Amino acid sequence: MKIFLFLLIIINISYSFDKLSLGLGKSLKNSTFNLSLQKDLEFEIIDNTNNIIEVSIDSIHDSKSKLKIISTQYIIDFQINNKLFFDIGGGIAHFYDLNFNNRKFGINFQFKGSLGFLYKYNETISTSFKYIHYSNAYLNKNNYGLDILMLSLVYKF
Repeated sequence: MKIFLFLLIIINISYSFDKLSLGLGKSLKNSTFNLSLQKDLEFEIIDNTNNIIEVSIDSIHDSKSKLKIISTQYIIDFQINNKLFFDIGGGIAHFYDLNFNNRKFGINFQFKGSLGFLYKYNETISTSFKYIHYSNAYLNKNNYGLDILMLSLVYKF
């Protein structure tokens, strides 16, 4: 599984990213920090959409422990107007620990889903608000899952 994620990340890096995102979020009582690199694929499947590949690292922590997550996902941005976008994404993730804050995730491999809004201030700066869900989709009986609300600042190169 780690080799598969590594290959996906290498493929993503070869596209040379065009956006950097820094985010802060909450998961129940835990704080979350996120660093994401994104690449706009510059083609439309549906009118007024953007197709994006994202690679991200999350660090979730409380007073006792820390959980690190690396993930990649495919995102479709739907343009609502000139400044507002709705996005939906799905992909895969690797959890570095199977237990965090009395939660059991079962396996390191997880699926990632996200829904959110992005507001564009200008051509280089935007903010996003996302709901992110991680789950192993019952590939293991321990499927606690993880939900995060994330606020991010996005910079386009």
